[in-house]
Amino acid sequence: MSKRFTYYGGIQTSLLPYLTAYWTADNIATDVHVNNLGGAYISPNYNTGINGEAFDFASGTQIRYVDVPDNDLLSFTDGTNDVPFTISMWTYYYSFSSTGNWLINRRDSTSSPNLEFQLLYSTNNSAIAFIKYSQSVNTNRVQTLSSVVPSLSTWEMWTITSDGSKFGEKIYRNGVDVTGAASEVGTYVKMNNTNSTTKFGQPGFSLGNLSLKHRGMIDEVAIFNGTELTQLQIQDLYNGGVGKFYPNI
Repeated sequence: MSKRFTYYGGIQTSLLPYLTAYWTADNIATDVHVNNLGGAYISPNYNTGINGEAFDFASGTQIRYVDVPDNDLLSFTDGTNDVPFTISMWTYYYSFSSTGNWLINRRDSTSSPNLEFQLLYSTNNSAIAFIKYSQSVNTNRVQTLSSVVPSLSTWEMWTITSDGSKFGEKIYRNGVDVTGAASEVGTYVKMNNTNSTTKFGQPGFSLGNLSLKHRGMIDEVAIFNGTELTQLQIQDLYNGGVGKFYPNI
């Protein structure tokens, strides 16, 4: 059942009841929330983040990524339809990779069966791209782009929300709606719940490909499965650039 955040008398209630998973990256790669969805940092490297430490994937030839085991709570479907969701994270870019910077993805293969979604900076589109795959088929997908390019050498909070419909995704930078064009390839119906793992910093389908690595840092990753945050809620989480962080969200 999808949930929506509630205001009482103009006072915002806690996000914690709606939170599915949270990675603080404070010298730990595991989900710190009650669901404890895990996570292992391959060739770990941490650096100063927006809050405490951050996953630092570096700008050179190192292959580093966070690997989170498969869990149904990280699939945005109820088996019949897509469900609302929110992904929020703070990102820092040293540079853009030649093909793109993969941020988070559930796509362990280039074709069926393990394709769900991926969030990346697309060099070809000069935009953040969220791509979801219909029934694990690469040729049936919907892509939503941002209307702006991420900044280099600065922390920004990027948030993807969805109401569960075919073109229901929105993209926010620092609490501002920067949703751009959305397009469909083939026929999109819904995502499948696959056996794919969830990766940060590198695509699951091409772990050794330097043209796809995130050349930068990721911090404070929050996933809300079943909840589409509103812009006001996202702005509150951004908190004027200071941020609000687990467990005080």
